[in-house]
Amino acid sequence: MALVGSSVVVGKLLVAHLPVFLISGIRFAIASLILVPLALLAARGVPAIGARDFGVMALQAASGMFAFNVLLLAGLALTSAAEGGIVTSTTPAVAAALAVVVLGERWTGRRSAAIGLAVLGIRASAVKYDWLTPWCLQAALDDRHRAYGSGEAVDPDARYEARAAGLAICARWADEAMELADSLGL
Repeated sequence: MALVGSSVVVGKLLVAHLPVFLISGIRFAIASLILVPLALLAARGVPAIGARDFGVMALQAASGMFAFNVLLLAGLALTSAAEGGIVTSTTPAVAAALAVVVLGERWTGRRSAAIGLAVLGIRASAVKYDWLTPWCLQAALDDRHRAYGSGEAVDPDARYEARAAGLAICARWADEAMELADSLGL
């Protein structure tokens, strides 16, 4: 989930410098370089795919992968990463509702509970940065930083350089959290 969540933040940073379709093309090129060889190894060659299955996969690729990512990146050019993350986190709830409307699936209590939990998670994420920012700021003041994993002391020059970048991120988070809290009426 951390990788999925970070894609919104990275996407926001990239759309400030590169065109949306270039970012999408690079993303799919990198994914293809990694996944095609893995798929060929797992299937022990090129699997036989029928015309119907190929059509379904093409539709899924065009809508679920390409269109979703292009529209997400285009939206990130117009809003903050926090708001983009909240909108993206509604995907499971929207998919469940569309499955009922488009595919004729039954609406069940379990589906209602899942959507309710998704909505609670979305509301919680609106305020998490407000809770996380003070902790990050306090950690930046600590003079006893240790390297992750080894526990060895971190070089002071590297520590202070990293703190500046970290504080800048915390300041942006706090700003986005306050804007988001205001827009949600919190």
